[in-house]
Amino acid sequence: MLGLIKRKFGTLAAVMAIGALALSCGDKASSGTCEDNEDCPDGMFCDTIVTGRCQDLECTDHADCPLQYLCSEDGECYDPTGGSTTSCFPNHPGCPCTEVDLYLTIDCIPPDQPAGVDASCHIGTSTCDGERYGPCMDVYRDDCDGIIFGPSSIHPNDENSENVVQGVEGELQLQPDERHVDFGFLWIANTGENTVSKVDVETGLEVARYASAVTTGSVPGGAIPYPSTDPYSDCQHCPSRTAIDFNGDAYVANRAFGMQGSVTKFANEEANCPDLNSNGVVDTSWDANGDGVIDAYDPAEFLGEADECILYTAAVGGVDGVPRALAIDSGSVPDYGSNGNVWVGVFNEQRAIQLNGDTGEEVASLTLSNGNGTVNPYGAAVDAMGFVWFTSINAGTLAKVDTIGANLVEIYDKAAGTGCAGAYGIAVDVMGRIWLGGYTCNTADRFDPADLSWATIDFSTTGRGPHTRGIAPDLAGTVWVAHTGDGPGHVTRFDAETLVELESFDLPHHLAGETTNNTIGVGIDRNGACWAISRDDGYSAGTATRIIPGGNMDSFPVGHMPYTYSDFTGFGLSTVTRPSGWYNMIIAGCEDHDPNPPDIFTDWTYLTWNELEPPGTNVRMRLKVADTVADLDNATWYGPYDSPTPGVDLDAKGIPDANFMLLQVLLSSTDPTVTPSFLGFTLDFDCGEVIVPE
Repeated sequence: MLGLIKRKFGTLAAVMAIGALALSCGDKASSGTCEDNEDCPDGMFCDTIVTGRCQDLECTDHADCPLQYLCSEDGECYDPTGGSTTSCFPNHPGCPCTEVDLYLTIDCIPPDQPAGVDASCHIGTSTCDGERYGPCMDVYRDDCDGIIFGPSSIHPNDENSENVVQGVEGELQLQPDERHVDFGFLWIANTGENTVSKVDVETGLEVARYASAVTTGSVPGGAIPYPSTDPYSDCQHCPSRTAIDFNGDAYVANRAFGMQGSVTKFANEEANCPDLNSNGVVDTSWDANGDGVIDAYDPAEFLGEADECILYTAAVGGVDGVPRALAIDSGSVPDYGSNGNVWVGVFNEQRAIQLNGDTGEEVASLTLSNGNGTVNPYGAAVDAMGFVWFTSINAGTLAKVDTIGANLVEIYDKAAGTGCAGAYGIAVDVMGRIWLGGYTCNTADRFDPADLSWATIDFSTTGRGPHTRGIAPDLAGTVWVAHTGDGPGHVTRFDAETLVELESFDLPHHLAGETTNNTIGVGIDRNGACWAISRDDGYSAGTATRIIPGGNMDSFPVGHMPYTYSDFTGFGLSTVTRPSGWYNMIIAGCEDHDPNPPDIFTDWTYLTWNELEPPGTNVRMRLKVADTVADLDNATWYGPYDSPTPGVDLDAKGIPDANFMLLQVLLSSTDPTVTPSFLGFTLDFDCGEVIVPE
């Protein structure tokens, strides 16, 4: 330790002294400031690391070159890192050292290591000559049978990671997502006319309305607005659940009973809408007359399928599959979905389908059934750990799906836990607990995945109901639930811990003297207000009611038969789903020095890693293997794995033999102020030889 301390102070003094000398010498040798070598005269190069000035190219030893450069065998200054770093903390070839550090070696990136690889059986060392750390020298370990990857090897950047940063000891930690997205709108599906309303949460005014689907090769067209007479048997595309991604863009699931179901994506900002007809403007819906309501029969305000802010419609499932449940995951996996991927529950097929949020292409599909039961997915919500939860309306089952591995984790028995099988709306609170509207049970139910406990508040004696539907926890420790029944629409607010009722509300209609009915959805906006959506059967428009805790309410008109009770405000996504992050590391295994023919392979045997997981956090790893670095892009993922010790037996997991591996560490937390830590891994393998027929 004393040697390390001495070295640090000696190097720091050298940096200060040599830096001052380099600047003074640079002033004499340089011809002015520069950005690249083209700015410098012949015989000089641009020092883009330290001085930003032209420097003499010729040299006889390393000290003739500016800091962080070395003198080549040809007598010219060069950057030994190839522009990969501008700092000497930590040291690398070209950094200053002193006589105290003479012959001291440091690790460096081996020059003969395969391109694009972060760790291999190559060892790189740079030696201090008393003034500079010299070129990185490469040694290949013929007896290599594994890789140890520690904190000093962790180097996250924009290309290999997202939402992570190095801690003070070099460990990998979560960095809060700093993107600021304006979740300032409600996105309400109007089943009765096949449209989606966009409502400003500050004013309650409708700012745009869109067709819920556009005609594609597999999704049929039809009149929009559609003159529906029933929200189930006569509603064409029958839009219902909506969800919002991390760019503020919105999605709607079109149930399309007896037809081809679909999901449609809408751009939140006009800047992201393509000018499809090249007329120089974005043709899209807007409140042309300023009355706060979009007229779906006025072509100046409603453009139908021609609206250029409709980004795509993607068919989901088969004919009469009935896509109902809808939720957005964190989208922090680098393969696709930069702002979140779409999870759709296809009700009649008992399936969950993941769509690439960017393109609408299907990424994964799985059946929601195991020995514990089956789920016909009715509602969905994503938690901070990267799991999407699907509820079934009357089967008494609750499914947990891993969004990273796209696999069914478990199915829980809601009926056994609460005494009633019904479930309608679903939401997740900031503590990771699952909340369900009990539907025919007339309850609100809480499930805690941490201890598998259930708790219930019963509304059967309140006169509100008989059905509880949409449900939404807020950040004040309370939960809101919608009641559907005869008479006016109702909403109740209760304490999330004690399950004691705090307030109840009879919702006013947007028309004076009229009565709301069929209140189905509730959602929390960015201001903490609750919005309740009433279908208002028998009226030409439904009602969106803003409720301020304490009792103040305002109601506003939306489209015909609004039927939305998912995360239509984006509140659940912005407060629960993140933070999460990832970091990629590419490993080279056994090396075939004579690849013609390729007769050396890597048998990956065992993986362990070091982590710190405070309560409410998680570290997982997954991997791909391929014969080349380039082939890793399209290789199959294995995992994720959640047990660092005793580790993962890769042979038992069926990992194929291949010479390159992409390891991905996944970090998540239920609390944005608390982060897990990843400190590195150990990867074991055996080198085998393929017998090539003569």
